[in-house]
Amino acid sequence: MKEKKTFYGIIRIIFIFIIIAVIFFIVSINLIKNNCDNEIDNIYTEYSKNEIQYQEDISVEEIKNEVGYTGESSLYNIDTEYDGRKVLNIKAELQYKVAFVGIIKQDKFEMSEIDEVFNENYPTKNGIWIEKTNRKKIYEIINENTLSDYKIGDEGYLEIENQKEQNNNDIILEKIINSDERVILTINSFYYELDNINGEIVEYPFEKLDSYQPFDLIKSEKNTIIVLSSNKANKLKNSQIFEEMLLTLEQDIIK
Repeated sequence: MKEKKTFYGIIRIIFIFIIIAVIFFIVSINLIKNNCDNEIDNIYTEYSKNEIQYQEDISVEEIKNEVGYTGESSLYNIDTEYDGRKVLNIKAELQYKVAFVGIIKQDKFEMSEIDEVFNENYPTKNGIWIEKTNRKKIYEIINENTLSDYKIGDEGYLEIENQKEQNNNDIILEKIINSDERVILTINSFYYELDNINGEIVEYPFEKLDSYQPFDLIKSEKNTIIVLSSNKANKLKNSQIFEEMLLTLEQDIIK
């Protein structure tokens, strides 16, 4: 009986030794793999840092030649990514102008028209300005989701006509109306922008890309265009569209 116990004891010790060996082997393999991955990452990072887009004094023309962009150089800003890489983006103020001119023109237009149409039609006061062709629909949405009485003045600005008991929507609207921000409201399934690669005026069909997206936003400093979804697929409620828009304005615009 004693020999039998001794035999099983030896087997148990061998089994434990095998388990420890397997664990040690797995840990060693993982350490080697991680070290190799880190070495590869370091080599790749060092290689990447030598690319032209990591140079501090790089020009727009040099980046264009590197990445194959064909737009006019004056359209771009050089922005820096988190890893230090330099990239080209269309200037925010220009994208804003293009979006606004598209709202006014309601059709595709030429680059040569942008400044003239923008300067002649852009509202000069702060507050909420509502695009003419959608004023009735936006007015209805506002009245459906607020308690105070509103009106749209002759110049297209939203005004508080009779301030009654306020809900949260009223409170946010009042803040925007009295702020130093300028918010443009319209309704559509798309808006116009400049393509980042070739600098051409194109449609950006945000609603087609995501029928559950309540709006899209184009911003330049204290100027914001909000294009509310036309909700053609009937995926959203007006209250949802309106309240999500106000929540974004409250978080990102009202400080």
